[in-house]
Amino acid sequence: MTQEARRARTPWPAVLMVLAVCLGVPTYFVYAYVSDAQTVKELPGPAAAYFDALIAGDHGKGYDLMCQSRRSWATREEWRGDRNMEPHVVGYRVIKGRVNRDTEGPISYSVEIELRYSDGGVERISLPMVQEHSAWKVCTDRGY
Repeated sequence: MTQEARRARTPWPAVLMVLAVCLGVPTYFVYAYVSDAQTVKELPGPAAAYFDALIAGDHGKGYDLMCQSRRSWATREEWRGDRNMEPHVVGYRVIKGRVNRDTEGPISYSVEIELRYSDGGVERISLPMVQEHSAWKVCTDRGY
């Protein structure tokens, strides 16, 4: 068999597929790592703005910082009325943003926050976040 015949028999599609996998998979993981690090930095700001608005009594702004799926459950006026519950949040501490990449299912985003209530209680929560129209929104069904 001549060299030309051997070259003609080289399985180029298989070679290209192996190269794509060998280069593509590590590239994806590097991209995911860098992207997740940036997202973790972005998440706490909108969560803090949400609790700042609620603590200040600006329930309209708090409503605007919620995701569309939660806003569809209640009108602005209904949601404002529900914020008069006791005990209410009087302070908070942002612990960290988190990106959850489970092996199955969609990627989820959250912010861990420690809440202080008017009755002196303290609670640590994981506040779900979603990205809508290039902005991070709080997406919880709990009232605070």
